[in-house]
Amino acid sequence: MSQQEIDGDGFQIVTSKRRTKNKQTKIPRKEVEFIKPENYIDVEASYQRVLTAVDEIKESDYFSDVRKAG
Repeated sequence: MSQQEIDGDGFQIVTSKRRTKNKQTKIPRKEVEFIKPENYIDVEASYQRVLTAVDEIKESDYFSDVRKAG
């Protein structure tokens, strides 16, 4: 066994027993190109969907109960 190294406070200096190696990946890297699709939003259709949802909420029993409670 090698001689133990001791620091100034009397503690043993610990070193790693494992040796670091340059680990190479087993699968070679390849260039990947991400293509972001163009998103088209139909503003008028979206607006109509929001208006429809608001109408449905106004007609719901839950909304009526909340209004009565408030």
